[in-house]
Amino acid sequence: MNKLMNSCERKLSRLPAIAAVVFSLACTQLLAQSEAAQAQLAQSRQLLEQLEDTYGRLDPRLLESLEQLGNRLSELGEYDDAIEVLDQAIQITRLSEGLFTRSQLPLQFSKIDNLVDARDWRRANRLMEYLVSLLNRRENIVDEEFIQASLRLADLHLRGVVEDGTVRQSTHIKDAARLTERALNLAVSAWGPNDLRLPAIIYKRVVQLHLQARAVEVGGSISIGLRSFSSPGMARSRGDVLLEYYFNGLSRLGQIRNIYSNQETLEPEAIAFADIYIGDWQVLFSNQGGAEQSYLSAYNGFRNANIDRQVINRFFHLPILLPAISLHSNWEEAYAASNIDADEEVNAQDIANLSVIPWSVNFSHVSSPIEFDTSTPRPAGFREMAEYSLILAGLEKVYRWHQGRYITSISTAQELRSVRARSLGPDAQFEIEARIKSIRFRPKLVDGVAQAVSAKLFYDTFQ
Repeated sequence: MNKLMNSCERKLSRLPAIAAVVFSLACTQLLAQSEAAQAQLAQSRQLLEQLEDTYGRLDPRLLESLEQLGNRLSELGEYDDAIEVLDQAIQITRLSEGLFTRSQLPLQFSKIDNLVDARDWRRANRLMEYLVSLLNRRENIVDEEFIQASLRLADLHLRGVVEDGTVRQSTHIKDAARLTERALNLAVSAWGPNDLRLPAIIYKRVVQLHLQARAVEVGGSISIGLRSFSSPGMARSRGDVLLEYYFNGLSRLGQIRNIYSNQETLEPEAIAFADIYIGDWQVLFSNQGGAEQSYLSAYNGFRNANIDRQVINRFFHLPILLPAISLHSNWEEAYAASNIDADEEVNAQDIANLSVIPWSVNFSHVSSPIEFDTSTPRPAGFREMAEYSLILAGLEKVYRWHQGRYITSISTAQELRSVRARSLGPDAQFEIEARIKSIRFRPKLVDGVAQAVSAKLFYDTFQ
C-alpha cells in the first residue's frame, strides 16, 4: 500500500490543478480498495495458519485455502509470495495424486500467470515447456478441459510475443500455432469433423495466421524467424509466405462454413456469419472482388434467415477493426454483444467513432488477440488518445508506399487529418499516421455493399 501512496504522490506533483483533483479522487478510491484487499489477505493467512497447525503443511485439505491466498496475493501484485503459495499447493497435489496428473494444471497456469505478471519470462518459459510435456502424455483423455488447457497455453505464448525478449518472438508465435493446430486435430478426432465446438478453435487459428502475416510485414528478427527454412539463415520471400497464410486462412474459414452447412438442422444465419468472416479475411489481404462477393452473400444469407433488412443494415452501419476477435454464429448473440441500440435511427450522414488500442509497438495496427491482457490498468481520463478525422471509402483500392514497398490496400484510412495530438512531435505524428493507414476495417455495409463513411478515430498513443 505504501508503494501505491508514493506513486500517487509523485504523479500528483506533476499534474495540472484540475487533473490533480480528478487523479486524487481516483487514488483515494484505489487506496480504499487496497485497504479492503489487505484485510482479506490477513484473514486468508490466518485461516491457512490454523489449517496448517491442525493438519500439517502437506494435507490436501489446505488446497482451497492456498488457492484463495494465492489469488489474493496476485491481485495485490505480490507475485513472489503468490508463487511460493502455489508451489506448496502443487507439491500437495503431486504427493496426494501423482507427479503427472492433469489436476495440477490450474495451479500451474496460475503460477505462470504470476511469473509473466512479474516479467519473469525465463522461468515462465521453462514451466510452459513442462506443461506441453504434461499435455502430450498418452494417457490424457481428449475432452473439453484438455482442449481449453492447450488453447490457454497458446494464448500465453501470444502474450510472450509482445512481452518476452525480442529474440523469442517468433518462437512464441510458432509455439502458439503448434498448440492450436494440435488441439484442433485432436478435437476433430475426438468429436467428429462437424462438431459445433470446432469453429471457435479454427477461428482462433485464423486470428493467429493474421498475426503471423502482420509479423512478416513488420520485418526484423520476428519476420526472419517466421520465414526461415534452414539453419544457415535462408528465408522465403515475404510474398510467398503471405500468400501461404492467405490461402491457409481462407481454407479454414471455408471449413467453418462447411461445418455450419453440414448440420442436420441448417442455421442460415450461422452460414451468413461465416461469409462475413470470409469477407473480412479478403479485406485483410486486399482482395477486393472476394470481399464484395462474400459480404453480399452474407447479406442474402441473413435475409434468407428472415432477419429484417433495416436490422441488418443497423448492425453493419459502423466499421469495426479487423480481425474481429470474437466468432459469432447466432444473430441475437452477436447483436447483444455489439451494444447497438435497436431503437436508434440510422442516419446515412452519421460520423463513425472508432477507437484503436494497439496490441504493442510491433503490432501497432491490430488489437490484442487475447482477452486476459493484464497490462497495468490506466486511470480513466489519463490515457493519451490522438484524435484524427478520416474517410473510409469502402472497398476501393488504395496504393501507397509503406516501409520502402509499394502496397495495395482496401478499407483503410484516407484523407487523414490530425484533430488532437498536442503532446506528439512531428516525427511521432508521422509514425502514428503511417500506423493508422495500415489498419484494416470491416467497412460500413448497406444491403451487403460497402459504403464510404466519415469517421473520427481515437488512437491510443500510450505505448
